[in-house]
Amino acid sequence: MSGGEKQRIALVRALMMNPDLILADEAISALDVSLRIEMMNLMIELQEHIGTSYLMISHDLSNARYMAEKTGGYIGIMYLGEIVELGTATEVIENPSHPYTKALKWATPELSTFEDSGEEMPIRVIDIPDAVDVPSGCRFHTRCPKAREVCTQERPELAIDKANDEYRAACFRDYGDDHPYWESPETTEVKEQTQQ
Repeated sequence: MSGGEKQRIALVRALMMNPDLILADEAISALDVSLRIEMMNLMIELQEHIGTSYLMISHDLSNARYMAEKTGGYIGIMYLGEIVELGTATEVIENPSHPYTKALKWATPELSTFEDSGEEMPIRVIDIPDAVDVPSGCRFHTRCPKAREVCTQERPELAIDKANDEYRAACFRDYGDDHPYWESPETTEVKEQTQQ
């Protein structure tokens, strides 16, 4: 059987139990692009008929955007096991707030606008910290080009956007002008990179 046929069979097997929720972990990652769209359309069609919800895990922001836009769903961005941004496809993809979401968008060629805009690369280093021994404070501070000392010590919570209570981001820069982030000095790593 082809990869697409195997995926369809797996979906049908899951639906035979009449679940309220299906966890689809990288359910379409092994398929080529044309089959991905076909499989996502099948999932959406079955959702409309059966009423099943999906929690779809994907490393491809394009797939996440497609599913969220077609179903009216949400995209949650995770970094080292924590959700750092949550909202609709438009909010998260078109106007990302968290530096990690910006890095994911930058790394997705069909979504990236950084070359055209002249913005700086939204990530300092490519190395990913140990997922077992996570950094203190904000987990992304070791890679974030905007990190300050407060980011190394305190962990930001998902803050609700005052203008939109369905959107959340975990970054001190979104906490308002009176947050200690703005008075905190840059981390040593950011200073060294700026001087180079």
